[in-house]
Amino acid sequence: GEFLLVRGRGLPPGEGDQKVGRLAAVRAAKVVAMRNLAVALGRIPRSGGTTMVPPHRVRDSKYFDDGSAEIVLEVRLADIIR
Repeated sequence: GEFLLVRGRGLPPGEGDQKVGRLAAVRAAKVVAMRNLAVALGRIPRSGGTTMVPPHRVRDSKYFDDGSAEIVLEVRLADIIR
């Protein structure tokens, strides 16, 4: 009840070091999650845009065999300024 949760999934680049690919997948997942947060708050359309997002933290992260990563961000509802 006190948090808004958003999820994002990112893919690694096609080639390169596995460790670097994992970091790139995590970064991409965070970007997607922040975009999903902005869309959920009605600050940008689904097609994209730029805006400031409220303070957030990573609640959960998962890594998959294909090299992709999934991040769940949480935002306290009290931090969302309308």
